[in-house]
Amino acid sequence: MARTIVVGRIVRTPYFQDLADFETRLSSHFASLRSARGGNPVFLIEHGLDQNTVSELQSLVGRNLRLVGVNPISWAGNYLPLGIAVTEVGYRYRGTGTDFWPKVDEALNVSISISERPEVSGIFRWLSDRFGFARPHTTHWSSAYTHIAWPIRNALVPIEIHRPLLSALGQVLASGASVRDDDLLHTELLAISDGLWSQRLRDWLEDAPLAIELCRKLLLGDEEPTWLEPVFVTRIAKDLRSDPQARRSLATAKRIVARERQTTPHQPDASRFTLSVTAGQLKLLLLRGPALREELRQAIMSRLRGSCDLVVPGSRQGAVPIGTFLSGALIDLGQPTECPQGPLIKLIADNAPATELEKLAGALEPTSPLAFAWDGLDGFVTSIGAGEKLPARHKVILLCWGGRYAGRGLREMPSWPGASAYVLDSSDTVAGGLLRELGITVADEPLLSFAGGAVVARWPSRIHCIEGLPILCRSSVRGSLLTLCGSDGTMIASTEGDAGEIISLGLPTGEYLIVADTDIGKHATELFVLPRPDEDTFRVALDPPSGQIDDLLADSLSVILRSSVALQGVNVEARIFQDGIQLGKPVNFTCDAPGRIDARSGTIQQLKELVLGSCGNQLQGLEAELEFDGLGTYRWSLERALRSFHFDFGHQAWRNLDNQLVEGCVAATSIAPIMASAPRPIHWPVPELSLLMPSVQADETLLCGIAAAPTTMRIGIPGRTQPFRPARSLEDFEGRPGFLGLSASYLAWRVAQPEHLIADRQRTSVCETLEAALVEQFCGPEWRGLEGKEQVLAGNAYDALVRICFSRCLASGPRFPEVNPEEISSLHRELRRRFKEGAPNLGVMLAEGSSFEVLDFAINEAYEKLRTERPARELPPFEELDIYNDDASWREAIKSALGAALRPAFRPLLLPASRWIKLSNLDYKNLGQDEVVRALWECHLDASRTPGYRWLGRRELRSGLQLWIAPRDILATSGWRDDLTKLLSDCQTARAIRYCALRLRAETHTDSY
Repeated sequence: MARTIVVGRIVRTPYFQDLADFETRLSSHFASLRSARGGNPVFLIEHGLDQNTVSELQSLVGRNLRLVGVNPISWAGNYLPLGIAVTEVGYRYRGTGTDFWPKVDEALNVSISISERPEVSGIFRWLSDRFGFARPHTTHWSSAYTHIAWPIRNALVPIEIHRPLLSALGQVLASGASVRDDDLLHTELLAISDGLWSQRLRDWLEDAPLAIELCRKLLLGDEEPTWLEPVFVTRIAKDLRSDPQARRSLATAKRIVARERQTTPHQPDASRFTLSVTAGQLKLLLLRGPALREELRQAIMSRLRGSCDLVVPGSRQGAVPIGTFLSGALIDLGQPTECPQGPLIKLIADNAPATELEKLAGALEPTSPLAFAWDGLDGFVTSIGAGEKLPARHKVILLCWGGRYAGRGLREMPSWPGASAYVLDSSDTVAGGLLRELGITVADEPLLSFAGGAVVARWPSRIHCIEGLPILCRSSVRGSLLTLCGSDGTMIASTEGDAGEIISLGLPTGEYLIVADTDIGKHATELFVLPRPDEDTFRVALDPPSGQIDDLLADSLSVILRSSVALQGVNVEARIFQDGIQLGKPVNFTCDAPGRIDARSGTIQQLKELVLGSCGNQLQGLEAELEFDGLGTYRWSLERALRSFHFDFGHQAWRNLDNQLVEGCVAATSIAPIMASAPRPIHWPVPELSLLMPSVQADETLLCGIAAAPTTMRIGIPGRTQPFRPARSLEDFEGRPGFLGLSASYLAWRVAQPEHLIADRQRTSVCETLEAALVEQFCGPEWRGLEGKEQVLAGNAYDALVRICFSRCLASGPRFPEVNPEEISSLHRELRRRFKEGAPNLGVMLAEGSSFEVLDFAINEAYEKLRTERPARELPPFEELDIYNDDASWREAIKSALGAALRPAFRPLLLPASRWIKLSNLDYKNLGQDEVVRALWECHLDASRTPGYRWLGRRELRSGLQLWIAPRDILATSGWRDDLTKLLSDCQTARAIRYCALRLRAETHTDSY
């Protein structure tokens, strides 16, 4: 049995010495923290002990408490272990405050009475006076829970506020606040915490320096220095990883910061001194600001919270707005008679944080004006510093004061009084040695350089150009021997070239090799001269060919670029005209050919916004124009096709081309989508989605339909088209629609002009139902069922996405830990499961503005599961991952996965195998109707066995494809019913056409309806 010994007034228990050892160790630790921390507080939770040692300490404290209770005299000299034991409970405590002490009793296996609680607070107060530990804030909560406030405050960041803190932090960063803007970050966090039910986070944020320090450390990781104790920082990170919600909130916040840092520099580059050279003489010294992009400049200015001016003492100019200086503006420093000494940059602002001004001024501060890279011409010459490379064929102007570098045999340059200037040529021995002293090296110049000509593509040792325009070749070395050889190595010509001499090469079509042989080595360049293009070598076409304004607004209009030679980075300017007048500003972009400008690309979307913003509902007389730099200008009319009848909404009646009134009818509704043989009259307003047509029996009326619907949607009212099974016959059979009625109804609904957005949405639903029935008629019920099984297709897409992620280093590679072969299959399964949970519809993620964070989370979570399972397999764990892939990579991966998902699903139904191989391997992204029809024709196996006669030809294949992707085009073709009727009898060809249509929709990203 343990004995208690009373020595004077101090009670010594059997655990006294062990506690005293802890006290000595901890006293030294906290004294070091105190001395290194300056004005920042110290927290008891920063004890630096591992979890096993903490458990040992709490057990020791509990035993001692059971013997002597909370008696300050009995604990004299051992206050630190007691304070840490209670603070550990405060760190893990989650509650309102009423059950804190029972948690302490449970953790220490004691029973601290109500009368002893003030004694605990007294010990915390003494420790604060002795070591500078943090004191509770004066808030309502700390006033209500006086004794609990001490251990809660010294827990630094209790687990209870982890989730709300990270959630609030994510909201603040998502709103545009910068992690580097201390005041704004703290103010926004306070504003969000005020709206929370619990005031714990609000109380914690009272310590602004701690809040900012911890937030930055969590977001920036190891690159952010911190005064927080490293063992506790590691502990926080571990606790965050163990809480899935907190881990996800932190990952979201980190990703926002990563995006901010990708687009916004922490600070701009330093300004540079600049010389003004006129007639070979120095005239002025200037200071040039860094030329930042608009978005970066605005991001920096937003951190300054208002106007800010820059002043350079001694300049001949007054204050310069910071925005102007960050755009590359010049400040005139005149002709200084002594070397400018820093600091030169002074920023003046009313509302900007002082720390932000200090950082920005320090970043902009230039280095000493000494060396300037000069190309030998008049103009502005920019300074060059140590570690930078002097461009080839450049010299250095050395600017100095007080006679420095005089008498060293350098070539002088005229300057202003009081200053000296010298020209340093790297080829000169003395000047070259001085350049090495300054730390300036000369960039290597290629032995051969080329210019001019119609260059199609260029690589370091290979050039593709088009015949007709000469290529200019320049040698950079004296006494070089230039040899021109043919593709077979036969020498065509040879000449000696001097440094800087330019030789013109006008060569016919062919492959050549140009070799420069000099004393310092050889350099060979392959030159491919391509034949002059024919007029149709580069072509541009709309897809669909009959594209009009409705296709543009419906995200189904693309532009296909065809070229017999590969063109890289072609500059394009797109314009929209109305009645010959250009609307707004042109849209500039670059593209490659051959290629496609997708319907959902940023370019097409900008043109769409331009039309909607400038024209409103007046969509007549529109034209689109694309000007390809050096390749021609292409212009198309977007005018709606001339309709034989148009609907007069004012009179609620139809008119023909002669403007005569024509009776109208309700041809179909969403409940009965097949056009009726006995249509009913129109009663305005229509009670449900209705297809309005002129009461004229003619095919041309199919192009004139109007989709009208009520302007409000009533919940619970049945109005959705129900799926149905068609008859596999031309006419209706046993109450099921036949092919003739179904195909005409489908096309009429597809091309019908919606009255408004609600009508368009409901029309789309009708089209989907009719198309499914039409697919069954052409391809059979098994094919229709396969298309309808979204989960089957989605599963294929997710399998493909997993494979793509590993092949494109989105989920593997140097950023990831090395995985054993036996772990790969489980990692693939887990990744596929998490992709499917996080993104149940991959196609939706291709919309503009979509966020792909959920896919990054899926990768991180899959690897985290693998990491936690490794110890059980006796494998070493790896560090926690926080992977971020850019949006462009995810978008391309999803596009490829969706395209790949269609391939294996339909393979058993698409015969013969040669047709499947041909169609499944096409690059549909860059194909138009002509190329797809050509591919279908090349692999077509006709049903007719009669020599010289074919049942299906190119015309029928084109009509079948247009049925799905270009309904207006097929309605403009005479005899389309006969074409489709013949196709109805060849199920395999119909399936091949449908497969191509699905691939075109998936990979060109055009809306279906």
